[in-house]
Amino acid sequence: MDSWIQTAVIAAGTTLSGAVAVLWRSQVTTQKRTEEKLDTCEDKHETTLATVIELTTQIGELREKVGRLDGIEQLAKEALSEVGRRRDARDERN
Repeated sequence: MDSWIQTAVIAAGTTLSGAVAVLWRSQVTTQKRTEEKLDTCEDKHETTLATVIELTTQIGELREKVGRLDGIEQLAKEALSEVGRRRDARDERN
C-alpha cells in the first residue's frame, strides 16, 4: 500500500474513533442528566399524588358534611312547616 493511502486510512480511523468517543461521552452525560431529572420528577409525582389523595379525602368528608347539613336543613324546613300548619289550625279553631 502506498504511504499516502496508509496515512489517509490512519487519519480517517483516528478521526472516526475520536468522533465516536465524543458522541459516547455526550450520550453518557445526557443519560446522567435524564436520570437526575427523572428522579426529581418521580419525587414530585409522589408528593403530588399524596396531596391529591389528601384532597380527595377532604372532599369526601366535606360532601358527607354537606349531605348532613342538607338533611338538617330539610328537617328544619319540615318542622317549621308543621309548626305553621298547627298554628294555622289553632287560629281557625279560635
